[in-house]
Amino acid sequence: MEFYQLITFNEVAKKKNFSRVAKDLSISQPAVSRQIEALEQTIGLTLFHRVGRNIELTDAGRTLLSLSEEIVSQVNKAKSVMEGLKSLHSGSITIGASTTIGNYFLTPMIITFMKEYPGIDIKLDIKSTDEIKERVKRNLYDIAVIPEEIPGSSLNKEAFLEDEIVLVAPKDHRISKQENVQIQDLQDEKLIVRSAGSNTRKSIEKHLEKFDVSIPMIELGSTESIKQAIIAGGGISFLSRRTVEIEVNSGVIEVIHGENLTTTRMFYLVNHKDTYPSQAVNAFKTFLKEKMK
Repeated sequence: MEFYQLITFNEVAKKKNFSRVAKDLSISQPAVSRQIEALEQTIGLTLFHRVGRNIELTDAGRTLLSLSEEIVSQVNKAKSVMEGLKSLHSGSITIGASTTIGNYFLTPMIITFMKEYPGIDIKLDIKSTDEIKERVKRNLYDIAVIPEEIPGSSLNKEAFLEDEIVLVAPKDHRISKQENVQIQDLQDEKLIVRSAGSNTRKSIEKHLEKFDVSIPMIELGSTESIKQAIIAGGGISFLSRRTVEIEVNSGVIEVIHGENLTTTRMFYLVNHKDTYPSQAVNAFKTFLKEKMK
């Protein structure tokens, strides 16, 4: 079993398209097929079901993917650490982040960081909080930023950023004209929320439960779809203040002020204790902390 075969296998498993993998790896499509066939012959198991042009992982393929992701991650980290020992002119960082912090905070921070350190490659993996937590435990990231502490002694955890979740509604919504809005006044509204696994949703449900308030919910898959639903008059929502700054400034969404209509959560910088941080990773952490002062 060769390392380059695992890299090719990982790419095919994720993209499920031999042509796209060949293009991304700068090799021919027959070369991709040969590597997968050679890997299957080496381990004596079929890794993919092939039906026409469609491919799906077999049980053996799914098991190998879980293991090979960790192997490739560790090799990439070793390369990054060795490069980082030379200087900050090169290196790479793999970052995991939950949706809100990844899309609305880390992305612009990464762009600014890369202007200062153009030789450092950064991969930002944005997934639900639950998915990021699981991948952190498997040591697949150099660093992760999530809105929950992860129990266990195998991780380094550091409080990083407090996030405010606010009640938002479409422009001219009836509740925005109401004085002294209280959380109990929301029970006749339609509350638009993220899917299960989202920390924003968990925070909202915990907050409503605290005040014994039940509101009919509409579930959508992303913060952007929730904002569009609000603008279209589909309901109200609780969202991170950071995610609605543009819409609030343009006047299409309003933040509703009142009693018990906000809650807060803490974001944490997390990494596995088995990860040796490179100079690039340390520089990025220092950069984030400096920006938060």
